[in-house]
Order: sequence, then structure tokens, then C-alpha cells
Amino acid sequence: MVHATHGADTPWAAQSANKFYLIAWRWHFYAGLYVIPFPIRSATTGPVMLWISWGAGIDGERIAVNPQGQQLPISVLVAAAEVGVPGGSASQYVARALSEDLRSRVLKASNEGLSARQAAARFGIGVSSAIQWIAGATLGELKPRPQGRGRAFRLDEHEVSLLR
Repeated sequence: MVHATHGADTPWAAQSANKFYLIAWRWHFYAGLYVIPFPIRSATTGPVMLWISWGAGIDGERIAVNPQGQQLPISVLVAAAEVGVPGGSASQYVARALSEDLRSRVLKASNEGLSARQAAARFGIGVSSAIQWIAGATLGELKPRPQGRGRAFRLDEHEVSLLR
């Protein structure tokens, strides 16, 4: 008869515990042999494929576009964009941002006594840009603001009801 507190001391209990340990150990060993190669292969081939695609310029990461010919007027570009999107119409044109170096030179010229119109004429920029830059500098805004429309989210129209 097996005593309730000393049941593990019997030879039969030690044998079955040892047998279970060996089975569990063997199962984990073979599972590791079968499973481990897949994460290792993924961990090595993934970065290799990324490096190859980056080096070859796949997906446009390293494609250099050199401007050729004459620059087209904006009206021609807008007309081509409207033709490319059936039923679409251009609502806004966002020009390329001017360099911060140009902005600092306009501000420096303004600080030296030139008016906004004179600084705009000297550097070949729009008068309104020079005025906005100088006005922004007096308010402490030296960096340009982000261009384009703010990103709208689907839940913006429901914001009031969601935040109650």
C-alpha cells in the first residue's frame, strides 16, 4: 500500500517519473530539430533579400530621375493630371517647397533694411512668400510649415460623440 505522503518514494513512482521525463525530453529535442531551421532560415534570408532589392534598386528606392528638356508650365501639368483621372478636377496645386537657405537669406536681407518686395525681387521669389516669411520670423516661426492638406480621419466627424 502507498502512503499518501510518501507515494513518490516507491520504486514504481520513480520509474514512471523518469520515463515521462525522457519522453518529454525526446519530444522537445525532435521538435527543436524540426522547427528551429525555419526561423533561422527566415532570419537570414529576409535581410539578404532586402539587401539585394535595395542594391538593385527594386521598388524605386534608388532610381535617379534626371530632368530632360524644358520644364512644362503648370497649366499643362494640371490638364494632363485631369485627363489622367476621369471625372476628376484639380482643386489645389502645391508647389515644391523653397529651401530653408533661401528663406534665411531673405530674412537676412530684410534685417539689413530691404523691404519684403525688394528682397523678393533680389532672390526671385514671390512677394507674398517674402512677406509671409518676414512676418513669421517676427513671430518666431523660422521653419516652414508642413505642406498639403491635413490628413483627415474617418472618425473626425464623430469626435464629439465619441469623447463624451
